[in-house]
Amino acid sequence: MKLEEQLAWLGGVLDGEGTLTISKSGQFEISVGNTNLTIVENVISVGASIEARGGITTLSEQRGNCKKAYRAAFTSGVSVSSVLASVCSCLVTKYDHAVVLNRVLKTGVFDEDIEEIRYLN
Repeated sequence: MKLEEQLAWLGGVLDGEGTLTISKSGQFEISVGNTNLTIVENVISVGASIEARGGITTLSEQRGNCKKAYRAAFTSGVSVSSVLASVCSCLVTKYDHAVVLNRVLKTGVFDEDIEEIRYLN
């Protein structure tokens, strides 16, 4: 698959399964949680193709009928910026989130933006 197609896929996954947020301490994060490890691994792989460094954590172990869950996350400002720049045009439901995160990344001001992100979430 071409990089352009991979980025469109990543944008779709972020739109449907992702979270774009800023913590109270100013930490940026783009993450995707899913029970399908292949999807989570592909999120990290596509990110790596645009030099965004991310990691995978296990959210929960399998219990009864509940599947094991995984989370891919990009948390450095550089990685978040790279992902946003590459997929923003593909976003629909998370587009406003991306605009806010981009603004904070560029200006460094996030007091009002934290409330806006909370409202959008």
